[in-house]
Amino acid sequence: MRQDSTDSDGESSLRILIIAPQPFHDDRGTPIAVGQVVSALASLGHRTDVLTFPIGRDLHWENTQIIRCANPLGIQSVNIGFSLKKVALDLSLCVALVRRLRSKRYDLIHAVEEMALPALMLARFHDIPVIYDMQSSLPEQLESHPVFGRDSPQQLLKALERYMLHKAHLVACSAGLLEYIRRVAPGTRASEWRYVAEQLQVPPPIETLQALRSSLGIDNDHPVVLYAGNFEHYQGLTLLVKAIPEMICSMPDVKVVLVGKTQQDRLEPVSDVTELVRQGHLIIVDRQSREQVFDYLAMADVLVSPRLYGNNLPLKLFTYMAAKKAIVATDIAAHRALLEENRGLLVDLSPSSIARGVVTLLQQEDLRTDFAVAAHDYVTVHNSDRAFATRLNYMIRRARGSGRQSRRHSGAPAIPGDSPPAFDTVSVIIPARNEQHMIAQVVQAVLQQSTAIEHLEVLVVDDGSTDQTAAIAEASGAKVITSSAPGATGNPAAARNLGAVQSTGDPIVFLDSDCVVGDNWLQCILSAHARGATIVGGSLALPDGLELIARCDFYCGWYLIHPGSAAGIVPHHPPPNLSVRRQPFKDSVRFTTEPPFDYTNEERFWQAELRKAGHQIHFEPCALAYHHNRPGFLNLLKRNYRWGYTAIEAKSLSGAARMAWLYRYPWLLIPAAPLLIIAHTGLIIICWMRAGKLEPLAMLPLILISRVSYVAGMTVGAVRWLRHRVHSQSNSPRKGPHWR
Repeated sequence: MRQDSTDSDGESSLRILIIAPQPFHDDRGTPIAVGQVVSALASLGHRTDVLTFPIGRDLHWENTQIIRCANPLGIQSVNIGFSLKKVALDLSLCVALVRRLRSKRYDLIHAVEEMALPALMLARFHDIPVIYDMQSSLPEQLESHPVFGRDSPQQLLKALERYMLHKAHLVACSAGLLEYIRRVAPGTRASEWRYVAEQLQVPPPIETLQALRSSLGIDNDHPVVLYAGNFEHYQGLTLLVKAIPEMICSMPDVKVVLVGKTQQDRLEPVSDVTELVRQGHLIIVDRQSREQVFDYLAMADVLVSPRLYGNNLPLKLFTYMAAKKAIVATDIAAHRALLEENRGLLVDLSPSSIARGVVTLLQQEDLRTDFAVAAHDYVTVHNSDRAFATRLNYMIRRARGSGRQSRRHSGAPAIPGDSPPAFDTVSVIIPARNEQHMIAQVVQAVLQQSTAIEHLEVLVVDDGSTDQTAAIAEASGAKVITSSAPGATGNPAAARNLGAVQSTGDPIVFLDSDCVVGDNWLQCILSAHARGATIVGGSLALPDGLELIARCDFYCGWYLIHPGSAAGIVPHHPPPNLSVRRQPFKDSVRFTTEPPFDYTNEERFWQAELRKAGHQIHFEPCALAYHHNRPGFLNLLKRNYRWGYTAIEAKSLSGAARMAWLYRYPWLLIPAAPLLIIAHTGLIIICWMRAGKLEPLAMLPLILISRVSYVAGMTVGAVRWLRHRVHSQSNSPRKGPHWR
């Protein structure tokens, strides 16, 4: 048996075969993407053979060999999309693949697009795992073809695509295709690409941009709208051309520049194009090198992508975003995958909508800057060379792990936790206010989690801190977001919502700034999500070293969700240690930000909404966090009073509570307050005794006092709410006092 070498990071140096059915290398979408894969493999220390067409430029990477298939027909060029030339070269590539697998042993095959089909059929005889690099959906790509667009060929193409999706050890898909894959081939192991956002380290000098404008006949004060890419029909350039007259009506000096024309390209409608070019409003530029394109992007004021359809993400978007320019794009799945959350302006597929979007950004400089900065910041974090290499390394581990399980242990039962849940990015949201003594420990405990995800995003939302919380959090490795000015009244519910909006992960995990997570915390949460839970609540454990009053406060607050509690479905879970899938939370009412719910019971309304929609809340005690309750007798009284103040209103309106039937008749709970003090105290003692904790029994007087404070708050809050409901005839939550 051959012994693999090991690189400096401790990963095995693998021999990998990439099969790329394109001209390689060439300055267009898929070849650029393949080039990024090859570059990342070289940086990871792997040995790579690239089997590709006999067309394209030879580039050089360390430990990489480019092998070209035969070209008996002497083909010199291949256009984008289906063609007989491409079919001929695909067949030649298949012959070369057979010969290659006979002569060399590979640890992994990375097959791009249609070459996944022969790769999967041949690799099974050589026991080699295969990554299917799905840049687009083949049936969708050929939907408008006069032959392959018909029903019978489409059904055949869909069947072949499902075969490739099911048989591949991992599908590495373009962003935007993941939902499509899950719909047509449930259970497929898939992961999305996040390509490198190529950008210049130093922006072009002003003189270069002025010279470029001059060469195109554009004055320095004329706004420039620019498209860069190929001129295929699906790119929607006809819509853009038809939008120009409406742009001119609002901004007569606007110039629209289209970069990337080849000799074969023809823009429609021809009469409109000819007239707009004659007037100087439309400028068409031939295809440029990648380096030259950066100058064109830097010259522009607004970049456009008017694509008509498709789930696969256009690679140009990454370059657009890196250029730090505002983007107008059509509202299709391919664009939404990257440009949601205010990273670009999405518009309807019509000339008027495109024109209005462009004019809006040209006229509103602040809005244009906000879009540009948000997009640039996003790709800087998520689309660097290092992030791409890390993602690719993760994909390789998943593919080879899948190969070993399916081939070598066929028929053996799966080991729980052996195969990592399919989550690429996880976001942990930590609202914090004046937590400089705790925040570093909290952030570092999260970042030290050992689990098979590609990117762990920690966002600390600074909620009006007047100390060094933000600086320490950032130094500890978190991204810091500011929700309130220093010293302003805090709103932890709003801080959580803001963190969720600015996050990129799925699931979104909410963690309090006084909670230090334990080992395997994140793995337990992700495993519960992988089993189907939309919402996962973790347990809260008592840390060592807490003062007496702080321990009493812990016992009073978390008697139902401690590590000794049974796992299972629950009607509600508080937010100190709580995870939720991104889309359901995004579609819900989210945390209630109106006082008095901004501080207590703010989670009940969105949890109730998701439960009514059929989602479940799963309590997972192994997802453990140590909750550092604050010391001080007044803090004990104040905290419990606040919790009680909103209890009846929140539980009665939402129904998100244990023993929810008690809250259907809120008037009856007020006269029963003295009995509730005794009953609640007894419940707390019993819960902890069942968990083997006897200390709460010794704290009986303190717990009793805390229950008096809780019930006092509950009574006052309930009376005010019920009076408000009678006077306003409303069942909606009322506004109440700010607690901070």
